[in-house]
Parts: sequence; C-alpha cells; structure tokens
Amino acid sequence: MSSEDEVVLGPYELRSTLGRGASAIVYRAYDVESRREVALKIASLPPEAALSRTRFVRAAELWATVRSPHVVKVFEYGEFPKWGPYLAMEYVRGQDLEHLMREGAFEVERAAALIRQVILALREAHRKGVLHRDIKPGNIIVTEGRSGEELVKVTDFGIAKQTDDAQSLGPDLSGQLTGHGQLLGTPRYMAPEQVDAHAVSQATDLYSAGLVFYELLTGKVAVPGKTIQALLLRQLDADPIIDPLDPDVPEAFRDVLARATAKEISKRYETAEQFLVGLDAAVVRWKREGDVAAMTAGLPSAPRGLGRKERDARTFQPTEPKPTGPTDREEPRTPQGDGFVAGVVSAAGRRGQDVTRTEPLYRQKPRKSPKERMAAALKVTTGLFVGLLLLVGGLWFGQGYLLFRPPELEPNIITDMERRGWVQRGITSSIDTRLVGYYGAARKQGIVGTVLVIHDLHTSPERQALRLQHLRDSGLNVMVIAQRGYGGSEGETTDFDGLVADSVRAFDMMTVMARSGGKRLYVYGHGLGGAVAVEVTLQRPVSGLILEGAPVSLAARVDELVFGLPAHVLLRHRFDTAQALRQTRAPVLLLHGEEDGFIPAEHSRRLYTVGKTFKSLRVVPGAEHDNLIGQMGAAAHAQALRAFMETASRGSDQTNDRGRGRR
Repeated sequence: MSSEDEVVLGPYELRSTLGRGASAIVYRAYDVESRREVALKIASLPPEAALSRTRFVRAAELWATVRSPHVVKVFEYGEFPKWGPYLAMEYVRGQDLEHLMREGAFEVERAAALIRQVILALREAHRKGVLHRDIKPGNIIVTEGRSGEELVKVTDFGIAKQTDDAQSLGPDLSGQLTGHGQLLGTPRYMAPEQVDAHAVSQATDLYSAGLVFYELLTGKVAVPGKTIQALLLRQLDADPIIDPLDPDVPEAFRDVLARATAKEISKRYETAEQFLVGLDAAVVRWKREGDVAAMTAGLPSAPRGLGRKERDARTFQPTEPKPTGPTDREEPRTPQGDGFVAGVVSAAGRRGQDVTRTEPLYRQKPRKSPKERMAAALKVTTGLFVGLLLLVGGLWFGQGYLLFRPPELEPNIITDMERRGWVQRGITSSIDTRLVGYYGAARKQGIVGTVLVIHDLHTSPERQALRLQHLRDSGLNVMVIAQRGYGGSEGETTDFDGLVADSVRAFDMMTVMARSGGKRLYVYGHGLGGAVAVEVTLQRPVSGLILEGAPVSLAARVDELVFGLPAHVLLRHRFDTAQALRQTRAPVLLLHGEEDGFIPAEHSRRLYTVGKTFKSLRVVPGAEHDNLIGQMGAAAHAQALRAFMETASRGSDQTNDRGRGRR
C-alpha cells in the first residue's frame, strides 16, 4: 500500500501492508486518536463465514485479557461495517525466533533467558484461563527492552481457547478440528493430545515451549519432516521426541526437556510455574558444572554465555560451519496457519551467535606494570571528567530543544481541521515566539461550557485538537493552544511568566469567541502545561480546572530520574504545579494514566492532597501518558469531564466572584 492509496478506517490511517493470509490482512496503521502506530488485522471473510467470524472475535477477546510485558498488547477489536472484524494491537519492531534460529544454536544462557520469558507469558495467559495452542518460533518475537536487553513478546492468539469454551462457542470449536476437518495449529509443535483431538490443557502449551527450547539449544528441529502426515505420525508414536542422550543438549537441561516434552500428559509439567522452577534449577546446575569442569582442567571458569560445545572444546579448534541451505525447518502449512500477526520490522542482517570461532574463546592478558596501570586509571578518570562536562553542557543547552522543540506540521492536517470546523487563531506573544490556537464550536445544542486546553510544550496543537474532537461532540466549545518556536529556530525562552501571559491572552480571546455560547469557562492543562493552566486560573475567573498527567514539580521529578541528585540546579525551565495549586480556589479534576512513565500517577495522587479546594481524582488503569483517552475511550472521557463540570458548576459562580474581588 503506497501513500497515494492511504485509507482511513475510523481512527486508523492505513500506512502499509505487513502481511496477507488466507483469512486476514495485517496493516501497519496510525491511530490518530491515541497517536501511536499499531498493527491492524482485518479479517477477509465472506459474509456467510459466521463460524470464522465468531472465532476471530472470540480469539481477540481472549487475547485482550492477557496483560503481560511478554505478550503483544491488544488495544482494540471490533468490526468495520464494510471491511469486517478487526483487531488493533501493539506494533513491535524486532525479529521472530524463526528468523533468528536460522543462524544455528543459541548460547545456552541466552536460550534459557528467552524461553523463560516465553514461559512467563504462558503463565499469565494460563492464569487468565487462556490456552495459546500455537506456540512456535514464528509466534515469538524478540525485540529490544528499555535497557537494551532482549525482550520476548508472544503473539498470535488466533486459535486461543479458554478452558470452558466448549459450551460458549458451540461444538465446532470445542475440538481440535474445524468444520472442514482442518487442523488448528502447527503440526511440528502440536502436542499429541492436539493431534489426537483430545482435551488440551496448560501442559499442551508447555510441550510446544519445550520443543522450541530444544531447537534454541541445538539448532536442530525437534520434529523433522517434510509433510504434515509425517509430522503428525511422529507426534503420535511411542518414541520420545527428544533423545535423552543427545550430545548437543547440555546434561543439566536433559531432565527439563524430557519432562516438558513427555508424550504422556501425566509425566509432563502441569503448570508454567513448575516449568520455571525446573528451568531455573537447571541453569544453576549448568553454571556449577561449567565451573567444576574448568577447575578440573586447570582453566579459568568458562564464560557464562557459552554452550556445551564451546566449554568442552579445550583445544579451541575451529569447527566446520553448518550448512546454510534448505533444512527441515521449512514449515508445512495448514490452511489454518494464519494467526494474529504482530507488526514486525526485520532489521537489516540477522542477529545470531557465531559458534565456529577461529580465535581462542579465552586468552589471559599479560599483567601490566604499576606505572601502566596508573596511566590507564588516569586516562579513564580524565575521560569520565570530560564526559561529565559534556553531559552537563548538553543538558544545559539542550533543554530548550528537549522541552520546547516545535513540532512539525503533518501533511494535510490543516485541511482536515478546517473540514472538521476548527478555526485558527493567532495570538500575539509577549515573548520571542509564536503562539498558535484553534477554536472549535460545540456541535450539539445545550452547550455545557467552553474549555481552554494548554498542552505539552512540544506537542502539535493541530493533533491535540483532533484528539479532543469528542469534547465538541459532547457539547463543549474547545480552544487549543500550543507553541511554535519555544526552543526552536524561531526563538527560545526561559521566561515562564511570559508563557503564562500568552496563555492568559488566549483565555481572553476564547472568552470573546464563546460569548454567545456556554457561560462556564474551564482550563485544561496537559503534562507540563498543567502548571501554566493553574497559573491562568489564578488570574482569570474559571468554573473549573482539569489537569491530565501533570507533574507535582518538574525540578523534583528530574531529581528522581537521576537517582536523587540535585539535578534541578541544571534546569532553566521550572514548572511547579503543586505550588500554584495551593493558591487556586477553582474545583479541580485530576486525570492520570496508571502506566505513565515520565510523570507517574503518584504525582496526581499527591496533587489531590494539595490545597483546600474541591478535587476529583481518576487514575486510569493500563493507560500511559500519551494514550489516556484511547485507553478510557472517547465517550468515557467526555462523560468524566461532564460529570465534573456539573459538580463544579454548583460553586463556580462563588469562585469567580472571589477571583474578581482578589484582582
């Protein structure tokens, strides 16, 4: 899909096609309401395929209940009138294990760490009563975590099942076969009870995870075969799937693999927790065996990341490289092989471990003289000092860009705003910058009031206005302002008072424009704009103040992020919401996402105790700083604001009168 063919479905702008299967298409899309990229799966099913539609929706419903850092997150599911059922999920940049495993066996410690995260994902799914039923390398994505570590995310719950689904979905969904006699699952990784159409359990998913673990350790497929029939027969025969004496499997892990992949369910791990205990114990044994073997040979301990082959290769001779041509890993696909695919962007090249090293795996370096060690220490100290100076200087001079960088206008967004009835209003600034405002009149009769929105300092006012479109639909006049040029090429300011003065001018302009509308006037501060919003309430009569994700104090938060050091002394921009809030008498509504990172929800809880004015607090579970409305839902967000305004209106006239007398 090219940019010229861009399609808009509800809040989703389709950007490109990620994958296409027999029953669905997955697009990379942009959610304009939540302002994030998503992987959008749309079922391509004929109208008469009622059973497939039911399965699609049921699988999406089950998937959405599983919340874990190791499971691809579901944002939304539903149905487009002309396009059919859809599922919006987390867009993950990474590679699946199927691609990564083409490089051969993984280092033992890496393999154990990856499969442990898979089991953690299954543990959370099983706690919710959800069986995945299609664990395989292609459904395990490896991406990068916040600290640079490898993070596993399990995807494709397309054939997931709940333990009580037999009654809820009808007889055609209670077994392992569809109405057309097609297998549900991937034959190479299906447990015997899946193949034999018997009842599945948590042990079924753990069996598949055990097979994946074997392949990570050895670089070989656990169940070789070129046809579906050969794979199914191998799963059903009496022989163990994994050779208990396989030399490629470290001895410490043989019992774990034997129990995980036992063909009799009674001999298998019953729960993911049992698998985790066994795996962790095996890792400890493996490390201990490596240390003992190294001591016996009179060598230093083997590096923790090395596999069994590398530890035992005491002569450090290079091995022959493994063939790179077609292997048994090429998967025979069933007609039901299309699952819910998370958006994956493959990196250039592959990340793998080279097990055919020609250099020694360990070489002891000659001991340096005291003079050489002192020179090296001095060099390191000098480097650290210079680096610290550069860091401090960068923080000082880069604050304007980090906090106040002007956003870039998105193509056609102005046209889209005009089409939706937004009117641009330029505001003469008191400082070296340009303030941009957009006013949108309420779309319904019976106007509730008028609200001025002061957003984060580097957010596009156009995008923020579209984000709050639903407030106009609920009966509110909306004025959105943001800055162009704070910290950018059009000027930089450290003048907080000037920023407040500009916002007060915007409030006055909004008052004039809304004179024929609602008499209730509200100020809505988002993020760092919250402190500015509170200052406006001190200078103008308002009926209520709404703070979304506002910090108690920017300086205090920066100190927290740098581990308690007084880093606030480096700040030129100081925003203290709590200090200003102590002086306001306007009713306050505090909104916050429970998962906020930069500004934790604890900040709103602390603001709730500041001052003596009426306050209402709502923390939204699962929401982050930039998707609170998306997580709440536009209708619920509008209802929360209206309920607050109805409560606030009872005392707002008295508040306004006191505000006029104070000035």
